Amino acid sequence: MTQSHSIAVYPGTFDPITNGHLDVLTRAMGIFHRVIVTIAPNIRKNPLFSTDERMQFIRDALPEYASRLEFAVFEGLLVEFCRSRKASVIVRGLRALADFEYEFQFAHMNRRLAPGVDTVFFMTDERNHYVSSSLVKEVASLGGDVTGLVPAAVVTALAAKFKIKPSITLAVTAKAAKLKAAGIDVISFGAGEPDFDTPAHIKAAVHAALDQPGIGKYTDVTGILPLRKAIAAELSAVHHVAIEPDQVLVSTGAKHSLYNLFMALLDPGDEVLIPAPYWVSYPDMVMLAGGRPVILETRAENDFAVTPAQVREACTGRTRGIVLNNPSNPTGAVYARKQVEALAEVAVEKDLLVFSDDIYRQLVYGDAAYHSIAAIGPDIARRTILVDGASKTYAMTGWRIGYTAAPLPLIKAMTKIQGQSTSNPSHISQVAALAALTGPQDCVAEMRRAFNERRLTMVKLLRAIPGVACREPKGAFYAFPDVSAYLGKKSPEGHILDDDVKLCDWLVEVGKVAVVPGSGFGAPGFVRLSYACSMQDIEVGVGRLGKALAQLS
Repeated sequence: MTQSHSIAVYPGTFDPITNGHLDVLTRAMGIFHRVIVTIAPNIRKNPLFSTDERMQFIRDALPEYASRLEFAVFEGLLVEFCRSRKASVIVRGLRALADFEYEFQFAHMNRRLAPGVDTVFFMTDERNHYVSSSLVKEVASLGGDVTGLVPAAVVTALAAKFKIKPSITLAVTAKAAKLKAAGIDVISFGAGEPDFDTPAHIKAAVHAALDQPGIGKYTDVTGILPLRKAIAAELSAVHHVAIEPDQVLVSTGAKHSLYNLFMALLDPGDEVLIPAPYWVSYPDMVMLAGGRPVILETRAENDFAVTPAQVREACTGRTRGIVLNNPSNPTGAVYARKQVEALAEVAVEKDLLVFSDDIYRQLVYGDAAYHSIAAIGPDIARRTILVDGASKTYAMTGWRIGYTAAPLPLIKAMTKIQGQSTSNPSHISQVAALAALTGPQDCVAEMRRAFNERRLTMVKLLRAIPGVACREPKGAFYAFPDVSAYLGKKSPEGHILDDDVKLCDWLVEVGKVAVVPGSGFGAPGFVRLSYACSMQDIEVGVGRLGKALAQLS
């Protein structure tokens, strides 16, 4: 081997490195004195791992070659890179899944551009003929085992990346529904939806629209203009900011709005601060977008409010923003104005975006009031992204209409994502949402009064159960009692209920009452109960809860 052939370049994205890549690299190290691994950032394809992470995976897998391995992040003409590093060989790997015609053309092009640069092909080990990074990611994303396909460190990293859990609230609701379908009398406090029917004037508007031509057609991806105008007008009034219809994207529920938001905004490794207890989907949505959820634990004695000090301490160079769910699901906590002002101050100081999930803002009780963080001032307003919807306020959960108000460039990015996934939300549901926003609002006040009565009753009954501590929720329609005094106790059947998940499983199976374990919200030892149900269900259901807990020893 001549001195000119002692340096080789091995290009790729390596997102992540596979055992097939390591085969090729090991064979190359046996022939060439030095190998430079060039890693393409490939940002346009939303890489799973950062370039630094990809480099470290290779270093960890091949420590014996540390002195002869080099790394570079590079996008451009590969032969020019080879010339700049005095490398005369490009290493390529061949697998059963490789595009041979592409590889041949790639090598031929490089030879024409740089006659002094050769392309050398290595076969992978037979076990890795069919392994690719895309295959590994697909298997891992579906919960499959990728052991043997990638190094051990990558197996662990993939498990962390794809640690996406099914919604615990949907699971509890489904279990209760299954028992009811089997004829078992179960009272469920699991569902996060009003038990009221959609108001009559909304349904009347839908009935009238069904006879209109074009109602069954697609709409603009962003939603029908009259609805976006109505949303812009309402949000402008509530948040004291000027919002144009073009700054509004209507989606298939506020959950969809949040998903679009994180997918459009987050780069791999970006951090999002999420106060706990949190709505179950926030962390998983952030992870699905390639980000990292950073959980900030709050305290019951502080009404589950995150503090400015916690936010400051948690911020790093990768922190993109903070989720503010006000009022809160699952705690029912409502931030006081001074608390909102303090959070606005630190968000401006740390240049954070605020992802303001306001889906429960019209369901506030007693002397509490909703305070918009965007309304604090222009500096925080330009950093605030508003997410809202019709589901909770107007008993329209099944209609699936949510919306986002944000700066136009972000709305355009979110629209591209929605356009390639669901396209427009249901046309007829948009008509219903328009009727909700522009029609009579007395229905909202009536539902709020009913929720308030149920809230007070549920809290009173929960506090009457020995060992249960329950702070008074001031918004939404949930109570979030602390039941940690019952963890570790034994059921009459002899089972030790040492966590809230086991306790809730036992409660639905034996106590015939369904509540949601707090661990799903990042708050083990608590349970969530929805009071969006009849007063009779509250009285009977909480009674069953108390009787069941009394059986534990």
